[in-house]
Amino acid sequence: KRQGLSLALPALARAGQSTKDNPAASANAIIYVAKTGDGSDGSSWAQAYTELQDALAAAESSDQIWVATGVYYPDQGSGQSNDDRASTFTLKSGVEIYGGFDPASGADLFEERDWQTFSTVLSGDIGEDDTTDSNGVVTDPDDIKGDNAYHVVTSSSVDSSAVLDGFYITAGQTNWLEFGLPCGPECGSGMFNRLSSPILNNVTFSGNEAGSGGGMYNSSSNPALTDVTFSNTSAIQGGGIFNYDSNPVLTNVTFTGNTANDDGGGMFNRLSSPILNDVTFTGNTASDDGGGIYTDNEFLLIRDGPMLQYIFFIRNTASDDGGGMYNHFVDNLILLNANFHNNEAGQFGGGLANDESTPTLISVDFVNNHAGNAGGGLFNRRSDALLTNVYFTANSAISGGGINNYFSDPSLVNVTLAVNRASSTGGGVHNFHY
Repeated sequence: KRQGLSLALPALARAGQSTKDNPAASANAIIYVAKTGDGSDGSSWAQAYTELQDALAAAESSDQIWVATGVYYPDQGSGQSNDDRASTFTLKSGVEIYGGFDPASGADLFEERDWQTFSTVLSGDIGEDDTTDSNGVVTDPDDIKGDNAYHVVTSSSVDSSAVLDGFYITAGQTNWLEFGLPCGPECGSGMFNRLSSPILNNVTFSGNEAGSGGGMYNSSSNPALTDVTFSNTSAIQGGGIFNYDSNPVLTNVTFTGNTANDDGGGMFNRLSSPILNDVTFTGNTASDDGGGIYTDNEFLLIRDGPMLQYIFFIRNTASDDGGGMYNHFVDNLILLNANFHNNEAGQFGGGLANDESTPTLISVDFVNNHAGNAGGGLFNRRSDALLTNVYFTANSAISGGGINNYFSDPSLVNVTLAVNRASSTGGGVHNFHY
């Protein structure tokens, strides 16, 4: 990739992140959880609680919870009601929760934990009847059977001292109702955040389904996510994440194979301006608009959009517009050092579609994207985009193989169009005005 400009996003993305090599040194107490413990008081691996809910109930501010490999269900533990769909793991301010330990094999110290090898799974499969992989992770929402927990993990009014690190979050299943606001049981099956800013590191969301936000729903929340994956989650809107009035910060995050029956296969933003740094959207699908990302800020007085740096949109699909990304009434969106490769839209904007929006694109490549109607690489509708150091190569559409401008006056500086194809008009660029 060409050397491009750099925004000051990495420092923002890591603000408040737990980066201590030995966090146990600052803990008030460490509470242990392991299926092999005796369940007494959580004071050691031998005396470990056998259920995470018991450790959460005992935890106070500045405590840490260390969780050994295994599958943990939110309806199990003292005071829990079995098969209660409303059961959830609730984060606490000041409490850090770490997975990936395996005392049976000697991985009992923080520096020895390995969350990918010693899978620690938080599962909404409260009936324990889903089809899972060998670690207890649902890899396809179609494998969910019966009724599962509405939200596997929940945070409400917690700050950035709440940490979740080293877990798989799977098998959440919220009601597939018509999405609405404010959101209730139909949103955020993997994780639901309300008025919260927790920190998530080393977490994979897999096989969750919801009305909005299959993996995560943020309501007036600004969580920080680092080294997180959203895989094969689904929703009506926001297959991976739905952000409502929220500005999360994502660093080194991957969205792969997520689906939306409406808009935003990977991410749906409404009245939100998230910051994305080193994020990949690959193989996500939307039945309407925004295979990778859909952003709609129509009702904001100041319609600032997301800030995106080092972003990859690869093989995402939208049945209508914006195979990689779709923007509706979004101003001041910055897209820096990005790649749109092999994305496809059934109608407009194989790579990127802008509707009543004014994005700034700097050092962006559009390669081999396709639109069934117009704008193989880029489609602008009443959108005066600013493009600097942008390449369009081998994109295709009926009209405007590289770019299609509909009542739009974009500014192009050092823009290259090569080998783009249109079966009707404008192999490189098509401009339409009455």
